[in-house]
Amino acid sequence: MHAVLLHSGRNVAILHASAKMWDEGSQTVIIQMNKGEHIWIQNINPYHNILIGLGFSSFAGVLLE
Repeated sequence: MHAVLLHSGRNVAILHASAKMWDEGSQTVIIQMNKGEHIWIQNINPYHNILIGLGFSSFAGVLLE
């Protein structure tokens, strides 16, 4: 897997996992966001466009006011 964390279309962080069956990794990013902005993770691997999480993959965000 090669993925990128995007904030309103701008690359913020790059994520990587190898072909091993139980590979793991993490990335922590703190971003100040404004109303109407978006954040998402996009798989940028041109050879494998399917990710199978089976409950092992997660993405979390926290709103601090």
